Amino acid sequence: MQFSEEFAFSNRQLHNHPDLLSMCANAVDIVAKSACRGVQFEALQNRPLIRLHVDSKNDDAISSNESLAVALLINDEQYTQSNEKIKDSVLSKNRKHNRKGEKAKRILINKQGYLVVTNATAIESALASQEIAKRERMYELGWVLHRFYETYPTLRQEYTREM
Repeated sequence: MQFSEEFAFSNRQLHNHPDLLSMCANAVDIVAKSACRGVQFEALQNRPLIRLHVDSKNDDAISSNESLAVALLINDEQYTQSNEKIKDSVLSKNRKHNRKGEKAKRILINKQGYLVVTNATAIESALASQEIAKRERMYELGWVLHRFYETYPTLRQEYTREM
């Protein structure tokens, strides 16, 4: 399938689609009633996990699309009109964990999401696949911990000790 920027940016918004949010909320309610004795769960804001694949072994394929990758990560549909410093900032913050295999894969992480771009070389590499999966799990864990530490002081103050 040919890549379409418009399609990519519209898919970037799927995690906020009202019908999908409603369907997920209904599924959680069903499970909560049947398996969790009706415990109410709070909906949390989610962050997108985006995977792009360039079907080429060309080492320049990933670096030539860096601006688009950063734009998808930060949801900047008008990225061609944006300041280059934005892209440079995101890339510099992600430089350390992209040193190994940087021509075959690029992992970009920030508070707005997680994005990985791979080419055919990375897909064939078990080590690259393991690293991508590890970083993705670390990102998800980071958001869970962030949410915990965000709410923990309030929960701690409201907690009544049992004696």
